[in-house]
Amino acid sequence: MVASTLGLADFPGRAERRAASSRSIMGVVVLAWLTRHPIGRWGEAWASTGTMRMRYLEHLDAGAALDVRVEEAAELGLEITDAAGRRCSTGTAGLASPEETALSPAAALLDASAPGPVAPVPPLPGSVDGLVLRPLVLPFRADRDLAFVDELTDGPWWQERSWAHPAWVASGANEVLVQSIAFADGGYWRHAGSELRHLRPVATGSELRFHGRVERTFQGANHRFAVARIVVTVDEQPAAEHLVTFVYGAALPMT
Repeated sequence: MVASTLGLADFPGRAERRAASSRSIMGVVVLAWLTRHPIGRWGEAWASTGTMRMRYLEHLDAGAALDVRVEEAAELGLEITDAAGRRCSTGTAGLASPEETALSPAAALLDASAPGPVAPVPPLPGSVDGLVLRPLVLPFRADRDLAFVDELTDGPWWQERSWAHPAWVASGANEVLVQSIAFADGGYWRHAGSELRHLRPVATGSELRFHGRVERTFQGANHRFAVARIVVTVDEQPAAEHLVTFVYGAALPMT
């Protein structure tokens, strides 16, 4: 395949940013490329109770030649490599177990009414670790918000049902982070991993509400990372749970 941004080069909810020209591939775009495989295997069951876990290992730009490898097992193994043979993304997709048909205990404890920060906090461990995120309300309209799936093999499948595509929902989870953390204030954003679990499809006309918190921070050799748990509800009922691993700045000197 040839890498394409699908028109999801930036987060939803801010038209001026979405319209900006960008060749960088967001992690949610990689997720979008790959949903054809679990949909092809499980169909509506995956859209209702499916899981996907992705790691984003290398930066990608639009136009890059890529190979996709899918391993058939109890879960699907997913891998994207570039022309040089580098692993750019790896992951799995499957169906939730019967015990996973509700929110995880950690997500159930999140306070959906917590307001989060009035203004984005600095991208520093003391500010980010444990941060309650500012909630986001995002309406879903299939005629507007599924335009990007025209390039996807499974695009007609989502359009016929007028259901929100998981990549669009995941980009909303990213927006929650952007409105809560001032990444450009001495830091920067990179999407390092996604872990999502569907609890039911999201129909057109729905109003999605995102809430969550940063569960932990850690530091690697080059970057400082955080993991946020975000719950998506529709009509006060859980629709999805996302665990987002992201970079929020360069590694700090050890003291």
